[in-house]
Amino acid sequence: MNKVLIIQYPSLSHLNASFKIAKILKNNGYEVFYFMPKDFYSHVNNNNFHFYSSDTFPFGVDADISFAKQMEIDYDYFDKLKNKCSTLFYDLRKGELNTAVDTIKPNVIIADTFAGTDFLLLYQKIRMLRIKFFYLETMLSSIGSANHPYLNSRSMPDQKISVRFEHFLRVASKNMRQIFDKILYLGQDEYSVLNRKIKAEGLPAHYQIDKSNFFDIIFKNIPSLLTSPIELEYFKIPQYENHHYLGLFVDKSRVDMCIDDRLKAIVSKERPVIYISFGTVFGEHRSRDIFSLMKKLNAVAAQLPDFDFIFSLGKKKWEEEHLKQLSNIHIFSYVPQLWMLENSKVFITHGGLNSVKESIAIGIPLLVYPVDIDQIGNARKIMTKKIGLYGELKKDSVKMIKNKIERLLGTNDYRNNMEIIRFNIDNKYNEEELILNLIDQYDPIV
Repeated sequence: MNKVLIIQYPSLSHLNASFKIAKILKNNGYEVFYFMPKDFYSHVNNNNFHFYSSDTFPFGVDADISFAKQMEIDYDYFDKLKNKCSTLFYDLRKGELNTAVDTIKPNVIIADTFAGTDFLLLYQKIRMLRIKFFYLETMLSSIGSANHPYLNSRSMPDQKISVRFEHFLRVASKNMRQIFDKILYLGQDEYSVLNRKIKAEGLPAHYQIDKSNFFDIIFKNIPSLLTSPIELEYFKIPQYENHHYLGLFVDKSRVDMCIDDRLKAIVSKERPVIYISFGTVFGEHRSRDIFSLMKKLNAVAAQLPDFDFIFSLGKKKWEEEHLKQLSNIHIFSYVPQLWMLENSKVFITHGGLNSVKESIAIGIPLLVYPVDIDQIGNARKIMTKKIGLYGELKKDSVKMIKNKIERLLGTNDYRNNMEIIRFNIDNKYNEEELILNLIDQYDPIV
């Protein structure tokens, strides 16, 4: 039997984005194995895939800092320098990955671009065993260009001068940062260490670092599977020939979690629902802004008593301080998002790509308050596609938020635009055929 190993970044949103490809491969005779931390075992197991537990972080993405944060360890400059001089994290990750490959014996490896450097650690093994290797991109394209706005840019495509100037500044800033880090860490910065490892592993020049990717550390000439339709980009043709857009790629049959009885009871009242969720991961530096928005939404709920406001807050405990216990405010740690969207009128979100795609798949208008990373660009695209409205975390007042919700509720234009986009995407992309053809099309790594 054919086997595929999916090296997944430890994030629920990234994991959910990969389930459709895993299901297609499983339904076509592949055994599917996920390689990620044990915290995600139950979610993977509930969706009937194999699980290989990982205890390491990807190399070259400040794994030592991530580990220190996870373990709540004080971590100063000298600790960072000591670990950057050590090969400990590299050796642990490489050993764990190679053991996984020896154990599973996959024909195909698919690695999240957030774990893009794993290709380097596995290169000798996958070359020797003639394994096919693909990147999985769960965001839109993170290729930097002077021809269109960056993934996390606030610029619009028609602002040509602004787009080009921003590109110049980003390239200059990235170069200066690398020089600064090289000096600060005495030549033990991530890129210097990475280049030495590339030589040590004997990686051919054909697979050099893709410096045009401003977000991830990945290697050139590796085919990329993007779990999105190109219709959500600012451009119409993929930037690289080996970048393959797969469509909405929403697995509507995935098993999220059991539906809370209290949630069922609220929805069964058949009152209109406003659903609010800011995803599974966001930068702590924006917490204050999100807290402020929650208080404003609390005030909006008080002015719209005929609507139920359902908050999915994740691990954050915001309710005591920021949300009054009004009769139409309902707070949950997590809700099954696809089910919730099917029972909502408006979705207020941070604008993560999964949330955007799922809203299009279900047909729910969006009010987007971007927090970080790709969400800023996603929010701009939602506005230009006219499938939702854009909000400013800091600037929007209670009155402005209420007006935006009422605009989304008061017209079918946004839903109609979503239906047109979804219809065009569904008719363009045969997701199963695409995946199987791409897996078959590419040769093993040499």
